[in-house]
Amino acid sequence: MNKYITIVVPVFKVEKYIQRCLESIYQTDESLFELIVVDDESPDKSINIAKQVLAPYHNYQIISQKNKGLSGARNTGLSLVRTPYVWFVDSDDYICSEAIEYLNSVIETSYYDCVYFGFKYRYDDRMQDSMIGCKNKVVNGCQLLNVIGGEFSVWRNIYNVDFLRNNNLYFVEGLIFEDLDFNIRAFLSTDNIFVSDRYLYYYEQENMSSTLHATTYKHAWSMLWICMNLRKFWIDKLLSKAEYQVLCYHAGRAFNFAAQYYSQLEKNDRKRLDEYIIENKKTLIYILQHSQYRLHRIESILFRFLGLDVIWNIKQKICKQ
Repeated sequence: MNKYITIVVPVFKVEKYIQRCLESIYQTDESLFELIVVDDESPDKSINIAKQVLAPYHNYQIISQKNKGLSGARNTGLSLVRTPYVWFVDSDDYICSEAIEYLNSVIETSYYDCVYFGFKYRYDDRMQDSMIGCKNKVVNGCQLLNVIGGEFSVWRNIYNVDFLRNNNLYFVEGLIFEDLDFNIRAFLSTDNIFVSDRYLYYYEQENMSSTLHATTYKHAWSMLWICMNLRKFWIDKLLSKAEYQVLCYHAGRAFNFAAQYYSQLEKNDRKRLDEYIIENKKTLIYILQHSQYRLHRIESILFRFLGLDVIWNIKQKICKQ
């Protein structure tokens, strides 16, 4: 079997998990893959541990850089990939023992822009399967986005490297929830996604970063920025009506998260965000109006006259009823 996949592992403050991650990758013979570890200026012992684990092997490289965040680390790794496919694996998670061999067998026989598969949430006392949808078939991005639910993590896919580079698909640095922005753009750039029924990845729930719980200005701003960027993407790509509707649906979900985060911000952070909202309000309303989801269209009317926090409170009351 040939070597088709490079695994990119960004590393930052994961000394508790990095050994498990790398050892899970090397359950497969090293002749079947390449590995790029990107040290994003991690201040702990993560890289020392990684070097110890990797010492017996020869198919890897460790790249050190000034801290750029997860997006910057992934972009660095992607720029160095020489195999046809790339898999972005988070260093606090791990993969199943047959994952690499199975994925190699899939892409050895057929060409896909993306291979999408299941994962398991890993809790201390149990595993929980993710939703997959439209299993073992080739779909376009619009079809996948209609059944995907809310999990957009890039680690549940492998991507054809030429497809990413030819479509200028990179991660936006300085953004939270960059996977949401990246995968919507990636999926709507192809009609050649293979959806597998296999569960190949373990998503660790213990190390849920505090940045996902402590709401900041950047959380709300990132969601609104994603709405705006997806609108720009639609204009640049000239998407069909169906594609644009599904794009607006997921952008509308991002808008709702922005409203939730806005309601939790301090007064000064709200003022900062208000300036961005006023500047882009017409575009945000337009996106909500074109969503497949009726509630988003109702929100577009409310948003003309009310603030994000009021919209969020109204939605909460509707959902409770």
